[in-house]
Amino acid sequence: MIDKLKPEKIEQNIYRGAAFGTEKGTVFGGFALAQALYACGMTVPEDRSLHSLHSYFILPGDATAPIVYDIDRIRDGRSFTTRRVVAIQHGRPIFNLSASFQIKEEGLSHQVSKPEVPTPENFRPTYELAAKDDSPARFWVNYITQQIRPLDFRIVQPIDREQFPIKKHVWFKADQALGDDLLLHQTVLACASDYTFLSSSLEPHLKQNPKLKFRLATIDHSVWLHRPFRVDEWLLFSHESHNAYGARGFNQGHIYAQDGTLVASLTQENLMRVME
Repeated sequence: MIDKLKPEKIEQNIYRGAAFGTEKGTVFGGFALAQALYACGMTVPEDRSLHSLHSYFILPGDATAPIVYDIDRIRDGRSFTTRRVVAIQHGRPIFNLSASFQIKEEGLSHQVSKPEVPTPENFRPTYELAAKDDSPARFWVNYITQQIRPLDFRIVQPIDREQFPIKKHVWFKADQALGDDLLLHQTVLACASDYTFLSSSLEPHLKQNPKLKFRLATIDHSVWLHRPFRVDEWLLFSHESHNAYGARGFNQGHIYAQDGTLVASLTQENLMRVME
């Protein structure tokens, strides 16, 4: 999976990557996001690193066809670099990404505290639990989990469904050492961040009706990276849904290192149509 996250350069500002699919034959959104990020990161000067990205998922991708990433070098400033990426399949845009990179600077610092939850050693990997999962989104924990096995996800249990918003906590990390390439660590985090985030919107409704079925898809996904981190060490993704309306859910979350350092903040809007 790590090799597939790195698309190949085929021309100036044009990259091509292998698709990564779900059991339904569509592209896993987190994978397209990660490839687009890595592609544009390869065009950025080495003295700066990603601090934010904003993306829109336009059309379902075809898991049987490669994805072409067309990069627009919008700006190379003294402190910030901006890139825009359009992912293309069969002549049509399926995804776009805007990303901003910054030189390393010193400044004031504060952060929210990491939630107090049990350590990851207290929970089993999701790929071990997949066979027993009978939720409406089973393919996420069954098929995709098997595909991204280099990433170990551990969902903190029990989930307190008596509060609102319902907070979910997920430990994750890469199972292999990834070296010191910060862009690669950021790319893997971007891929992993789309794995459990969407489910926050479902929790309040599945609590009332566990058999409710949905048609699900990510619409837009944004990430702000605050501090350096390693994704081959445990990270805690804490997320919750504050709103659902008009067949759309809205989620917010934070990612912390195990020592409590806040490394990223995220928002996501998703499609969640109830199926008859």
